[in-house]
Amino acid sequence: MNTRDAISLTGTDRATPAASHAPYFVSLIKALNHSFPIANDPWWTLVLAPTAVQLPIHGLPLRFLPHDEEELFPYIRQAILNDKATPILSTRYLNPSRDCRKNKQATCVVITVNTQHISAVTTGVVVLSQKPRVELAFSSC
Repeated sequence: MNTRDAISLTGTDRATPAASHAPYFVSLIKALNHSFPIANDPWWTLVLAPTAVQLPIHGLPLRFLPHDEEELFPYIRQAILNDKATPILSTRYLNPSRDCRKNKQATCVVITVNTQHISAVTTGVVVLSQKPRVELAFSSC
């Protein structure tokens, strides 16, 4: 519980959706309201945290990718929709510096998907007639 009376439940498996923990909050809220009775039951509202997951796609040839970040999303989104019929939420270059990328042959693109689509993409996706390696990204924080 933090200073704003918000309760957080942190799981260890990033692929587990927040909705799977919702039944535990009902018991936790009842225990808190019993142990720390406060007027107006401040702990009754349950808001699920976003559970979108970032997946890097490695080794995509730069010569076929759009140079502009704004054009990258529709390009990769359509490629993944064509291959897996899986929607993605966002796309970005792992290395945001266009100057650093211009001297390289391939790059890594990071896509964001909802947790229910992780296995569809990590089992292999064909992008630019290749089947690059796709994995879960783990943040450093």
